[in-house]
Amino acid sequence: MSDSLVTVASYWFPADALLAKSALEAAGIDAVVDSEQIMRGVKLRVRNVDALRAGDVLESSCEALEEIGEADEELDDPNACPACGSADIVRNSRARGFAVIAAIVIGIGIAFNLSDAAFFAILAAGVLLLISDRQRCAECGETWN
Repeated sequence: MSDSLVTVASYWFPADALLAKSALEAAGIDAVVDSEQIMRGVKLRVRNVDALRAGDVLESSCEALEEIGEADEELDDPNACPACGSADIVRNSRARGFAVIAAIVIGIGIAFNLSDAAFFAILAAGVLLLISDRQRCAECGETWN
């Protein structure tokens, strides 16, 4: 290839560039895969005089896929019960529950001079509330996060 080379395509993966090179060579166009700067992609290069024909070959060899004629997947309604589909959802207020537990434990800790134990009890209550379920279905009783 003594003529000047031009880049006709750039690919992220060398295998894609080699596949395109095969398509060009099958059409009688000499091509070179240039991977000197692998971080910027792999370039497919041809002689300047073959560039337009190479573009046509690459466009015709890589036909677009037809759109799939299947129905879209239905998404679950986040405001409905996953078990029965009811919209009658009761949301548990974790903040209010934590505040009530913390107030009771702090009161008991101050009354019995056990502030260290009260701190760890509040910490444990916070962890338990974080792992507890947040929502409950009023119809079937199912709970979930």
